[in-house]
Amino acid sequence: PSGTFIQVSAGGEHSCGIDINQAIQCWGTDIFGFGTVTHPSGTFMYLTAGMYHTCAVASSGVVQCWGLNDYGQSSPPTGFSVY
Repeated sequence: PSGTFIQVSAGGEHSCGIDINQAIQCWGTDIFGFGTVTHPSGTFMYLTAGMYHTCAVASSGVVQCWGLNDYGQSSPPTGFSVY
C-alpha cells in the first residue's frame, strides 16, 4: 500500500503495518480473516503477524487479535493489556 509505515510484520500469506497515523493496514490474502478486510480500527503501537492471525497492541494498551482462531491464538485473555 501507499504511505509511510512505522512498523511492518509479515505473516504466512499476509502482511500488516502501522502507518504514521498509527492505523493498521494489511495486504495479501484474507481467507481466514487476518488481512485486508477484518483488521481493527483505532490507533496502535505494535503488531505482529502469525501464519494465519495477527495481534496488535492498541494505544490504550489493550491487545487485539484477528484471523484464524482454531487453537485460541486470536483470543487474548480477557482484560489482557500491555503497558
